[in-house]
Amino acid sequence: MLKFKIIYVIILDLDSLLLTQQRFLLLLSILMLAFMLSYISITSNAIAQSSSSFMRQVIEDPTNDIKSPFTKNTTGKPVTYVSPNTACLKNNTVPLDIESASFQSDGENLRTTMWLKNPFIESPKPDIARNWKHVEYTMYLSVNSIYHIGVDYLVRLFWNNTADNWTYQVVEISPFHEKILSSINSPKGIYKNGSNYINLDFNLGLADHPKQYQLFFVSGATYFVNSTQLTGNKKITNSYECGLLDVTNLVAAPPPEFTVSFDPSSLQLRPNSWLENGDKSVLVKIQSKTNLDSKALFILPSNRTSGIQTNFTSNTLSLLPEDTSSTTLKIRALDVYPLQSYPISYSIPVLSNITFPQNFTADIGQKYTFDSNKIATITKNSTLNITVLPPLSIFDYLQLTANWLSPINSIWTFITAAGVIIVPFIIRRYSKKKSEGLQT
Repeated sequence: MLKFKIIYVIILDLDSLLLTQQRFLLLLSILMLAFMLSYISITSNAIAQSSSSFMRQVIEDPTNDIKSPFTKNTTGKPVTYVSPNTACLKNNTVPLDIESASFQSDGENLRTTMWLKNPFIESPKPDIARNWKHVEYTMYLSVNSIYHIGVDYLVRLFWNNTADNWTYQVVEISPFHEKILSSINSPKGIYKNGSNYINLDFNLGLADHPKQYQLFFVSGATYFVNSTQLTGNKKITNSYECGLLDVTNLVAAPPPEFTVSFDPSSLQLRPNSWLENGDKSVLVKIQSKTNLDSKALFILPSNRTSGIQTNFTSNTLSLLPEDTSSTTLKIRALDVYPLQSYPISYSIPVLSNITFPQNFTADIGQKYTFDSNKIATITKNSTLNITVLPPLSIFDYLQLTANWLSPINSIWTFITAAGVIIVPFIIRRYSKKKSEGLQT
């Protein structure tokens, strides 16, 4: 009896153990499912909250294009603005000339670099720095604001006369004020003495990861200079406050995308003849996928390519941001080949040069119009496929005419058949009514 009790208890323990294992496996499955859902949710949010990533892009800027937006004569009172003085450029000690700027993004950070023609000066000599009123290297960034068109953020490196060092700041801009988000004196990794670059990086999370934005680079300086001129037998020394500026093109980030398409996508036509006008038209469409105004210039290798004559009704288009524009390409096949050569296939290359404004206005506390001295260009290559069929002969024309008349013959056949049935019926009805009238 005792043996049976022991066996019964063992069986109960085994059932309990199996039940415990089942519960454990169920709990483990629930935990794994919850973890997977959380991971998917976190990953989706991270992707949704990131800006588009793109590879390194470069803006080239002409050298020796530093401008003098203002010059003040500070010799006496009152201080007056004068025409830009050659002494300002001649006595400039600040490396301002921008050769290019590069930028790239991983979706979280925008990494930009300003490349200078002359080496960066980390520690200017005291007698030089004393004449620097303000020296600044800046990257300006603008997001697509509905209510305000202007700069929204900037990253700048400027000479701090108070601390005698360079200060690196990230700033949020309003139409009238600015808010400093971060400020570092003598920053590390931003520049290197004697090198020709300055890093100006921006955390896109500060702007809520915009999908599209615009940026441009500016180097500027305000400094004092004394200029001595010989007037008659007298040397006259004037003191000037000089303003100098160099600016790049305004560019879109991520890089602009344009799509060129043809409607119809391919074409069949015949050479012109007295029987048929073989001229055809193709709609050439270009879609802008950027937030910048632009212009497109269409270029054909030749308006007559071995038996094909092509002409645009207009080879220039103005493109609005995020819009599609179109023009018409007229095509004619010329009868220059023997009949046995047909059909003939052609691939017509169409080159599209897309340019952006050289001058642009930016609101950086007040509105300035910048001239970059360089037109940025994007080139797109497209191909239109054309098949030229043999010209129509007189027999082809007769066959086409017969095909066109065939539906009409069918209609007449139907009317004749209907008449065979309906006309006798009408005659009988008419005869019956006539006889009934006579009887009355």
